[in-house]
Amino acid sequence: MLRRLFFAAVVILIIVLVRLFPDQNQALVDIDLLLTKIEGVQLWLALLATFVGGASLALLFAGLLLIKSSLVGRRYRRAIGDLEAEVHHLRNLPLASGDPLASGDPLSLGDVNAAPDFDREARKKREGELTANLTTKRS
Repeated sequence: MLRRLFFAAVVILIIVLVRLFPDQNQALVDIDLLLTKIEGVQLWLALLATFVGGASLALLFAGLLLIKSSLVGRRYRRAIGDLEAEVHHLRNLPLASGDPLASGDPLSLGDVNAAPDFDREARKKREGELTANLTTKRS
C-alpha cells in the first residue's frame, strides 16, 4: 500500500514538473549552430531537445559498450569451456608405469627439482627433455 502511494506521489510530481517547466521557460532564444542559426525558439523547447539528444547519444554509446562486453564475455566463456574440456581430458589420461609423477615423490623428478642451479638455459633444456620423455611414454 505504501509502495503504491509513493509511486503515485512520484507520478504526480513528474506531471506537475512537466507542466510547470514550459510555463517557467517561455523566453525566446536564438540558437547558433556551427553552420546555421535558428531564431525565436522557446527556451523550454531548446532545453528539451538538448536533453533528448544527449540522452540518445548516451544510450547509443552505452548500448555499444554493452554489445562489446557481451561479445567479449561470450568469447571468454567459450575459451573457459575449451580449457575445462582440456583439463577434463588431461585428468582422464592414464599414468604410465615409468612416469616419475606416478610415485608421488617430488625428488624422483631428477635434477630439475633436486638442487637449485643458476643456469636457466640448462634447466629449461632438462625440463624440456623430461616433458618430451613423459609425453612419449604416455603415447
